Amino acid sequence: MFIFEIYVFIILFYSSSGLKLGIHSADPKIVGGDDAPDGAIKYQVSLQNVGSHFCGGSIIDKKWVVTAAHCTIDRPTKSFKVAVGINKLSDKGTEYTPDKVIIHEKFDRKLFTNDISLVKIEPGIELNDRVNPVGLPTTNTDSGATLTLTGWGRISSDGPLPNKLQIVEVTSITTKQCKMKYKSFKQPITPSHLCTHAPPREGSCQGDSGGPLVTNGTLAALVSWGTRSCGHSQVHPDVNTRVYSFVDWIKDTMSKN
Repeated sequence: MFIFEIYVFIILFYSSSGLKLGIHSADPKIVGGDDAPDGAIKYQVSLQNVGSHFCGGSIIDKKWVVTAAHCTIDRPTKSFKVAVGINKLSDKGTEYTPDKVIIHEKFDRKLFTNDISLVKIEPGIELNDRVNPVGLPTTNTDSGATLTLTGWGRISSDGPLPNKLQIVEVTSITTKQCKMKYKSFKQPITPSHLCTHAPPREGSCQGDSGGPLVTNGTLAALVSWGTRSCGHSQVHPDVNTRVYSFVDWIKDTMSKN
């Protein structure tokens, strides 16, 4: 992994070593985004440590939130909160302490493959006009699809987090195209990735990790990684976890837990 180029979409702090990883930062604000309409993104959650946002996620069921594996690995289950129903990070909203965190058994923390995890909330999230699940995909996402990306990630690499939830539209590209863009990197691009392209100075950044990319009302992808430039590079697309590749894993995991 090329440390000088690749920067995990979220800044992950390891309590034991103080190490931080990043690929695009998952705690940034979306680069080049607009303020999301208040209450419009009902499935969006903020994962928080002592009140500080570090990753995004999506409600997919009253008891379940899906996010990136790199957001939850090495984090004790009770060490963070899931905040729902908020548009501003300064708003308290409703917070839940996870009952269980399940990381994909084949997640590779060096290669960022199978970058997905589930967070269980007991006795469940209270659903209302501001809090509701997003659907899982029943078909694969084709290239050229328009996806809505939301999050509280940084507005620039290592820049400040926004207070208001940001929203921007990005476009999916083929796995082959994405592989070509990253051919000089050691990070593999697989069919279970969904790469996206945006206009200059737009896209995900640190703090957006685990957050949703939605198309046609279903959750197409989760923010995973990208280059440190955070929307400033038109060469390297953002790399996301393709949710369609993990629908069976999600359903099996939910039914067994």
